[in-house]
Amino acid sequence: AGTPFTFNLALTNNNSAACPPDPFSIFSNSFFPDLNVDPNFTFAEVASGQTHHVPVTVTAQGDAEPGERTLSFVAQNNRTFTEPAFANATFVIAEPTGCRVKNSRELLVKHLSVVTDPVRTTFDNPGDPRTGQWTFKHLMEEMAPSPAAAPDMVEAMFNTWLSPQTVNGFSLPPRTSISSLVLDSWPRTSDGKLDLARPPLQLEAIVNRFDLRNLDQGNAGEGRFVFGVLGPNSSFPMQFTIILEYKLPATTLADVQKWADDWHALGDLAFPSEQYNEALAVLTERFAKRGAAPGRPNGSAISSVRTNEIALAPVWELREFSLDAATGFLALSPVDLTPDLSFNNSPALADWINTNKDAIIAEKFTLPLSLNGSPFRGAGVLNDLRGWRAPGADPEARHHFSLNTCNGCHSSEETGTSFLHISPRFPGSEAALSGFMTGTSVFDFEAGVFRSFNDLGRRNADLAKIVCPVTEPTMGAMRTARAAPSSTTAAREEQLRHGISRVH
Repeated sequence: AGTPFTFNLALTNNNSAACPPDPFSIFSNSFFPDLNVDPNFTFAEVASGQTHHVPVTVTAQGDAEPGERTLSFVAQNNRTFTEPAFANATFVIAEPTGCRVKNSRELLVKHLSVVTDPVRTTFDNPGDPRTGQWTFKHLMEEMAPSPAAAPDMVEAMFNTWLSPQTVNGFSLPPRTSISSLVLDSWPRTSDGKLDLARPPLQLEAIVNRFDLRNLDQGNAGEGRFVFGVLGPNSSFPMQFTIILEYKLPATTLADVQKWADDWHALGDLAFPSEQYNEALAVLTERFAKRGAAPGRPNGSAISSVRTNEIALAPVWELREFSLDAATGFLALSPVDLTPDLSFNNSPALADWINTNKDAIIAEKFTLPLSLNGSPFRGAGVLNDLRGWRAPGADPEARHHFSLNTCNGCHSSEETGTSFLHISPRFPGSEAALSGFMTGTSVFDFEAGVFRSFNDLGRRNADLAKIVCPVTEPTMGAMRTARAAPSSTTAAREEQLRHGISRVH
């Protein structure tokens, strides 16, 4: 897994040499979610009597299960449209050796055995202590000032779409279709409050963002729940997600190491299995349970609740909520690392990017609420799938700045994303991931270079550095990185203390 192998796909045009060349479409006729086939579609003009060669590179993702895959390829004559030609290739993924991080079990869990767990994602088993542990209701009750206040907190959050809102001096227009598409069909209890046990939501994924750790700020990264919003009467998944982002509380390097080890230990358990789900639930309760962060509002470790949607209006919009210390309810807050759109293509943005170039390229920057005495961070942000522009800004810094904004990260121009990185699933199917997550390349017209992304691969490598011991010789013996010589102690501590950043 992770090692590319190139097949030689040979297509021979058996017509007489006197015949004209033929145009062909050549493509892969099979799909494996853990394999990347490049190219999986191409065109070729093949001269009569000649053979055309197409190098096809296949790479298995880091957590691909070992075993044999049969790849099927098709060549279709686009002039005669006669019966296509087929070819098969066998790709074998070897049994892994040594320590490895499994993306689908340790970093982003979206298997149906988890997101449709018959006990933890429902209330069909009253009396079972596992009941509802991964439901929106349970998470909101643990987050609110009290369990009884959770329905009012949730309704107040959804009501922000019904009227204009002002955040950090910027106006956020209403999207009143939230009523007809979500609130009107949300069941209510006998006292008229939203019935959180029957929300028009479904769990899409549970995500480990250990890569965002910052021990200086008291955390070992984030744990996230991703929910998809369903249409009226829960009839279909809409293009509308709600992401609950919790800090993983940590005060010592040992705390950080334990979070890493516990996420990694999930990869060694039988999967799918109740044993795996139970271990994951124990871990998620550590950050989602009331009291996980005693010094924060309501004792909750929630950092932010983010929404991404195009279901309520014709243009994608992103909003962000955090717990208000005064009310204990979720309130709109400025979007992280994202200015108001009025700064796009502005000299002020270019100046700010150039001034902070080094921190931006290292992806260690923060975005102030104000710039030169005026509001800077946006109330929310619309997304037309384009990135941020700043004429005169350093091209490399511009890219990293745009990549870390809410809308830039979710754009086709910057990351090749049609918007959502985790798309809502249909019944019987898992949520689909964007190419930004699994591997893609996008041409950056500002810098004139291709940008390659594989965010799960990036996170995989980061976690592996922490949980997979690295042996090195010292005084004729071998010792692990966790017991490294003093010369490497500082580097090891820095790896634990600070992650590799990037907000999304």
